[in-house]
Amino acid sequence: MVHAQRGMTITSTPDQPVCLETRDLLYGGAATGPSTRIDAVFVQSGGHPCQYTVGWDSPVTEVRFTRSALKAGPSGVTHPVWQATAYDSAGRQVATVGEAEIRSYSDVPSRAFTLDGSGITHVVFWGDDRGVDGFCNVVLDSIDFAH
Repeated sequence: MVHAQRGMTITSTPDQPVCLETRDLLYGGAATGPSTRIDAVFVQSGGHPCQYTVGWDSPVTEVRFTRSALKAGPSGVTHPVWQATAYDSAGRQVATVGEAEIRSYSDVPSRAFTLDGSGITHVVFWGDDRGVDGFCNVVLDSIDFAH
């Protein structure tokens, strides 16, 4: 599956699609907190592990994104281990960020991440819910880039 807009392309496999979902459609609005810009989040569905790629028509120097706030329900909240790795046109790793699995009985605030580096052509978002977390990959409520 390929989504392209404003020089940015999101590519995933058909069995693990990435969608922009309104917050209210995810677990009845009880899973994620308010988004930083619009009331929607990027989520990936499918098995574990899973991954998708965000690429740009021309290289970028910075990629910024925010992991959504997570709302704890009566049994808490879980979020998978994940990693975002930036690559250049030669396939060399430029930068990487990520988080360990989150398991909490209280709400978890959103968290901003930045990948810096010259010539970033694409970022691979990889996650693994190990078959037990509510999402298979990081839930994003924003993604920005700079040339």
